[in-house]
Amino acid sequence: MSPLSRLELLPSHIVELVVNYVADYTPSLFKELGSGSYDSEWLLQSQMPLLWVCRNFREVVYSHYYRACELEYDGELGGADTNWPDWPDCLEEFANPTLSMVKELTVNVDAWTTFNGKFLEALSRAPYSGCPLPRVRTIKIRLSSETPDEVASIRPSSIRANISDFVSRLLEMAPAADKISISGIHCEWHLPKNVQPYFLAFMLKLCQSFRHIEYKVYSGAETFSSRQIDTIRELVYLQYYIHDDCEQALQLARQNAPTLKTLIIFISCVSDILHLIQDTNGGYAQYPCLRTLELHNDVSLSFSYEMMSIAPRRSKQAMARLPAFAGATPFPGLRRLSIQIDYPFSDDVLFRGNEATLEYLDLQLSHTLIDRIRKYKVFTPD
Repeated sequence: MSPLSRLELLPSHIVELVVNYVADYTPSLFKELGSGSYDSEWLLQSQMPLLWVCRNFREVVYSHYYRACELEYDGELGGADTNWPDWPDCLEEFANPTLSMVKELTVNVDAWTTFNGKFLEALSRAPYSGCPLPRVRTIKIRLSSETPDEVASIRPSSIRANISDFVSRLLEMAPAADKISISGIHCEWHLPKNVQPYFLAFMLKLCQSFRHIEYKVYSGAETFSSRQIDTIRELVYLQYYIHDDCEQALQLARQNAPTLKTLIIFISCVSDILHLIQDTNGGYAQYPCLRTLELHNDVSLSFSYEMMSIAPRRSKQAMARLPAFAGATPFPGLRRLSIQIDYPFSDDVLFRGNEATLEYLDLQLSHTLIDRIRKYKVFTPD
């Protein structure tokens, strides 16, 4: 048996390990050699030879380059433009893209082409129309803040129909997708007031269609109502951020407490975290399935303020400590806990009931936290 035929018999997961080793090793080595970036020439010298080993290696390498796909409406072309962000610049021409390799779909959305149906029409005319992306698990929506005034002239009935059809088309393109990531800026000075509710309806429909949600919108505009938030149920993963307003995230967390496995929240005021554990009726919420909890200060997303040219509000961490939660065990199965705010509670409520399951801790140490740990003997065996 020749060496080449032996390579062709390697299991796909072994080939994947070899390619991943090269992909992971090259950037770190390149950085050690004194360059701050990872350019395509270095990629050509390291990974490209794997393309000519055999078909198995070639398919795995191409799967890295076609892992992510970006779609946006091109006004000059009058159609949908497809980009491959991971395709190396050193290769001038694309190989025939295999859509079955795409795992992450990014759609750059603006209100104008979404509301008037042009983007939907362009997707229907695209060469890949009718060809699903079977391996896509994540859909990313990037919201554009630029919206022409003409968007206000579109009939509301047309907007509602185009929004519904657009979301349905995305779900048809990626039938296996279970995670939606929404990011961008939608500010009231960019979006006409009478159009804002429709843009929110578009995002709400997306959130209602998935169980894994990442939502990062830096907004000075209208946000979801409590009734709208109430329609988003059975979430497994929630990462939610709206500048200076974490109430929506806390409501979403409480109403999805029975099913959530991962919760990442950005807190603008430390006292707000009280509502993560205590519901509006004074009872205690319990998160029996939660395995990962991360609490961040919302000013940690400093880049958002540079984009909006406003000053971040200082988090109110100098206020009185939150009351003790006697008898509450909100996170009994927690495995990963990250607290990037000053510990706000008067007791050990975050550590209670998960002594046997907790595997990872990332804490912002302070005298207050150390006092709590000592007082309640958090890490001391009985």
